[in-house]
Parts: sequence; structure tokens; C-alpha cells
Amino acid sequence: VDGVFFTGSYATGAKIAQAIGPRMIRLQLELGGKDPTYVCEDVDVAAAAASLADGAMYNTGQSCCSVERIYVHEKVHDAFVEAFVREVKGFAIGDPTDESSYIGPLTRAPQLDLLEAQVADARAKGAKLLAGGRRLDPPGHWFEPTVFSHVNHTMALMPSRGPRPGTCARPENRGQSRIFSATPRPATARTVPRAARR
Repeated sequence: VDGVFFTGSYATGAKIAQAIGPRMIRLQLELGGKDPTYVCEDVDVAAAAASLADGAMYNTGQSCCSVERIYVHEKVHDAFVEAFVREVKGFAIGDPTDESSYIGPLTRAPQLDLLEAQVADARAKGAKLLAGGRRLDPPGHWFEPTVFSHVNHTMALMPSRGPRPGTCARPENRGQSRIFSATPRPATARTVPRAARR
């Protein structure tokens, strides 16, 4: 073996790196994070909501750079969340080979149990479920596109990376640098000001 190339979780990537290190062969890792986005107070709310809904739900949330946490300046929080939820509720769920579908199934059955546990944990700790939050009936691994507000960092869904069709939003006015610096191993991080949307 001349090299190892892996895309997946940080935990698995760390194990691979530890095993491969002594062999001194090529190693390339593309690891998932818990990717944050900060929405500034001067944002074009409708454009940001559409863009970030796509960023959160594209590929049923199973991309390593999916938007998973959205921190929204408190001045535009309510308007943004309303627009974001409207976008998410408009996504069609169905066969991924059908061009009219946007949300398909998850790749692995264990994700359904994980998502249900995270939804239950968040609700028990005071999060407000705005959309989705449950598995669906068709054969396969289907879960509704899910949006939470009133979240905090004691909830399992905030720090835990996992492929999912879902995201959470919270009001924030501390600025993006403090938020991003408190994020362990994000694959990506974004800031959405008005200037970036024109």
C-alpha cells in the first residue's frame, strides 16, 4: 500500500493517522467538522436564508462541509429563522433519482437512531423544534429536514458532527471570531454579510 485516502469522521481519521504514521506512507484525510455560519446584522435575509438552507440540506446534509450551526445576529434573528424555515419546508422529499426531489435517504441506518436521540435531547433541554424532527416511513433511511432554534451548547446536536438533513440557529451578537474560535475542527466556517450577497 503506497497511500491511504479517507473521507469521514474526525474520530476515525485520528485512528487511521495513528495506525499509518509509523509506516511513513502518503495519507490524505478529509474529515467532517461541526461547521458554523455567522449571519451578520446587515444581511439580505431572504438571500441568506435560501443560500444557507441549500448549504444545510444539500445531499441530505451528508456533505462534510454542510452548514450545521447558524449563529444569527440578534437584530435579524427572527426574520432570518422565519425565512429559513420556509425554505426548508419547501424542499421535496423523495427518490433522489427524481429531479423534483431535494431530500433523499441517509446512507446508514444507525444515523436514524442517533438523530432521534439528538432531537429528544435538544427538546428535553429547551430547544424549539421548528421543522421536521422525525424519521419517515418509506423503505430506507429517511429523516425529515429538521430545524431547531433556542439551542445551546449543552445539547448533543450542537457539538456532535453527523450526516443529517438538519441544522440549528441561535441569536448571537458576539461576532464571528469568538464563535469560530470556539469551534473544534470545523471543516468550513462562513460569514454572511449583505455585501457577500450582492
